[in-house]
Amino acid sequence: MTAVEARPTPGRVKLSFPGTVRGEWIKFFSLRSSYLVLSLFALVTAGFSVISCLVMRFSEAGSAMAGSHISELVAEFTIQIGSLVAGVLGALTVTNEYGSGMIRASFTAVPKRVPVVFAKACHLIIVTALASAAAILLSYGAAWLLLRSEPVDIGLTTGENPRILGGIVLFVVTIALLGLFMGLLIRSTAVSVTLVFTLVYILPALLDIVRSLVIGSAHGDYTLWRRLVLYANEVMPIAAARPLMSWDQATSDLPGLHLGPWTGLGVVGAWVVLFAFLGLLRLTKKDA
Repeated sequence: MTAVEARPTPGRVKLSFPGTVRGEWIKFFSLRSSYLVLSLFALVTAGFSVISCLVMRFSEAGSAMAGSHISELVAEFTIQIGSLVAGVLGALTVTNEYGSGMIRASFTAVPKRVPVVFAKACHLIIVTALASAAAILLSYGAAWLLLRSEPVDIGLTTGENPRILGGIVLFVVTIALLGLFMGLLIRSTAVSVTLVFTLVYILPALLDIVRSLVIGSAHGDYTLWRRLVLYANEVMPIAAARPLMSWDQATSDLPGLHLGPWTGLGVVGAWVVLFAFLGLLRLTKKDA
């Protein structure tokens, strides 16, 4: 009697979450755009810091900056420039796959879909945190070389510097996640990048103009709609995060939320939660 060799029955292999993270990590670094955007973030943020250090060292106008803090300088350039780059990187992390159709292969390997998004978020947190640290180190290296004999604070651990430097990393990571979930919701690179740009720059600029008009016309009478305008201005991502990355907390007699460092970060986190909910809802309810 001849023995019949048993053949394994084909079936679905369940991919673990660490395996999903590893696969997303490989995909992320297989794209040239990932390297370009990360390098752009670190070099541009640090580059503007270097230019400012040169101005402070060799220009007469730089003498007015005596007593300033390098941590605030780096934070300001991160807010004004780095936040946009981080948001774009987050959006590209998911929209590139939707554009190429690769996302279908990812969801075929992981039918529940949501672990794929969380895996992307994990490696995005890591790379943006490292890029932020690199920008900080490059900026501080330039400051030490150019300003160590000047009356400028280049400390890492003195006073409010740890909070500000940690806030830079947290803010960049949060904005990158915001871009990721915007991309998940919109699924178009161009539209997602436009939305990031609008939320980070255009909408706050428009609200600043409206805020100035409201303050000028209020004459001390802040009705509900005027208060809502002031509140809306404060909850924009950059405005909300600014107290976290400022040495001194600004005070105002105007009506407002008067967010502190950590409540401001919480507001930025709330933006992430909002778009995460909308993006994941669309992901689970509609086809890729």
